[in-house]
Amino acid sequence: MNALISPIITTTRKETVLILVTGMLMMILMLSFIVGGIANSVQAQKPSPTKTRDIFKVIVTLIGLNKTSGDIVSFVNVGGITQVKTFNAAKLVPMRGNNGTLEILFTFPNATINTGAKFRACTMLVKDLRMSCEKGQNSPALRPEFVDIYLSSAKSIKMSSSSSSVDKKLGK
Repeated sequence: MNALISPIITTTRKETVLILVTGMLMMILMLSFIVGGIANSVQAQKPSPTKTRDIFKVIVTLIGLNKTSGDIVSFVNVGGITQVKTFNAAKLVPMRGNNGTLEILFTFPNATINTGAKFRACTMLVKDLRMSCEKGQNSPALRPEFVDIYLSSAKSIKMSSSSSSVDKKLGK
């Protein structure tokens, strides 16, 4: 009887070993997919973008403009760099002005302006040489700086009463 049972037990052991080996191989295969999936997902993530360079911008709001204001020169100076814009109020106010106000955007794209840097925004009415200026400071916020200039408070620019060398050369 031992002879008959022995082959049955041997076959059962072989099947058991085969099932165990197959199960172990399946587990190893599944673990490799799981670990491989985790590793690939980490590798597939893009690094966080580097800090974008902030372009220094100033929005100057001119208050008190009208069609008779004439030619206007506005400028912003920061860190020794000046941006200038000129326009005629009679032409620009009807298109872009709103209730006597007009916004002008000044950008400094190729300049590094540090946080806390002081700037000055000025506007001059050319017809009577009246100028108004305001000071500002670059904030740490990633947004434009805002300056309001009231043209009613513009003061006349003092001119020298004596002839200058430029006037003499021009024959004046």
